[in-house]
Amino acid sequence: MRDAITGLGQNLRAGLRLALFRPVDRRAFRIDLVAWLLVIVMSAVLDIVLDGLRAGPGGQFTFDGLGGELYAVGLLMVSTAVIAAATRDDLVFTGLAIAVLAAFPLLQVIHALPAVFGIEWHGAPGLGFEVVLLAWMFAVCVRSVFVMSERPLRARTWRALAGGVLLSLPLWAAPFGGPLTGWWTDGDDQPVNDASNPASEPVMAAQAFLLDRAIDALEEARAGVADLYFVGFAPDARRDGFRRDP
Repeated sequence: MRDAITGLGQNLRAGLRLALFRPVDRRAFRIDLVAWLLVIVMSAVLDIVLDGLRAGPGGQFTFDGLGGELYAVGLLMVSTAVIAAATRDDLVFTGLAIAVLAAFPLLQVIHALPAVFGIEWHGAPGLGFEVVLLAWMFAVCVRSVFVMSERPLRARTWRALAGGVLLSLPLWAAPFGGPLTGWWTDGDDQPVNDASNPASEPVMAAQAFLLDRAIDALEEARAGVADLYFVGFAPDARRDGFRRDP
C-alpha cells in the first residue's frame, strides 16, 4: 500500500510539471494498473471536495455525481484506447490517463476558486476565464500525448495535436451527455414542498366544512326528476390539469 501511495505522489508531481509546462518525460510517471486506479479515485475525491466547497454550508451530498464521474472516465478510456491502438503502444492506454488526471488537479482547483469564494463573473470576464481554462486543459491533453509518445520529434508533434483533440473529448462531449448532476446539491436548490399535508389536522377539519358548503349549494329536489351528482378529487394538485378542471 505504501508503494502505491508513493507512486501516486510521484505521478502527481510529474503531472504538476506537465500542467505547468515544466520539463518532464514518460519515465517520470509510475505507469501500472494500480497507479491508474489510484489516480482515477483521487480525481473523483477531488471532485467531491470541490463540489462540496461550491455548494456551501447548506449543501447535501448525493451519489448522483457518480454518473457524471463514470461518464467522463468512460470517454477518457475510449480516447486513450484509440490513441494506444493508433500508436501500437499498449502502455499509452494507462499512461495517458495517468498523465492527464495527474495534471488536471491544478486546473480543477483554479476553475473552482471563483465559486468557492463567491465570485460571480458575468459577461466577458466570466467567458474569458472559461475560455482560458478550456485552452489550458486542451494544451495539457496535447502535451500528455507528446510526453507519452516515443516517436521521433516531428511525428510526435502531429500525433500530439491529433491525440490531444481526441483526448479532450470529455471536455467537448460532456454537455451532450445529458444533465450531469454534481456530488453536492446547493442549499438553495433543495426542493420545498409548500403544499399542505392531506393528513394534517387542519386539512382533515376543513373537510367537513367544505362538504357541508357543497351540499348546501345543491338545488332543491324536483318531483319526478332524478338528479345525478359526481364527487371526485385531484390526486396530485401540482399538475396543471387538476388545477384547471372545475
